[in-house]
Amino acid sequence: MTDYPNHTRGSSATLQIKRGSGRDAVFEAVQAPASDGFLAEGEAFADLVKQGPEAWNGVQPKESIDIALTLEAIEESARSGRAVELPRANAGS
Repeated sequence: MTDYPNHTRGSSATLQIKRGSGRDAVFEAVQAPASDGFLAEGEAFADLVKQGPEAWNGVQPKESIDIALTLEAIEESARSGRAVELPRANAGS
């Protein structure tokens, strides 16, 4: 057992998403099922090894870039206290 918070320890997780940047912005609660993150990672890796890359249903390289840009924008927003605009992805790419 580890203290690293990579799983929900038997209860579902709730993610609060703020839609907008003003004081009247609406929060949306998104529920995620309970899971053990380490077990999920291990099972996904085992499937990748056994079945090959075509069995992978995780993040793709382009999505990794989008995730990194999003995380950078979140950090900049937290530091500056203002909303940060992300570039729009090209349709169909």
